[in-house]
Amino acid sequence: MNQEKEEREREVKQLVKELTNNDITWDGQDIGIVAILKSNRAKRLVEIGEPAIPELIAAMSDESKFAVAHVILTYISKVEFTTIPWNGLEVNLSFDGRTLFNPDQRFDLVKRWHQWYRSTPRPNTLP
Repeated sequence: MNQEKEEREREVKQLVKELTNNDITWDGQDIGIVAILKSNRAKRLVEIGEPAIPELIAAMSDESKFAVAHVILTYISKVEFTTIPWNGLEVNLSFDGRTLFNPDQRFDLVKRWHQWYRSTPRPNTLP
């Protein structure tokens, strides 16, 4: 393994370790729900792309990270998706500005991401 690849792997691990579901903002619009990456670490993981996928799928098991990992995976993979629910994620936007997710959703979502990642060729939508 070359040094550049090792450095990227370390960077990905550190970025994922620091991720939280607060790294995204959700906005309800006429077209559905929009996920906006607000942290530099989340944006950097999208820039890194494919090499970040395994760590992001692993992060889906953590209820404090699963929503942001799902959003980043969606952006990296470029899968087609609906905005309600947001690529399979039920997002509840409250009138007081809070965003709520049922963390139990992560179990189904991680299975779907594993299936997508292992597929050849990869599907255009999340299975």
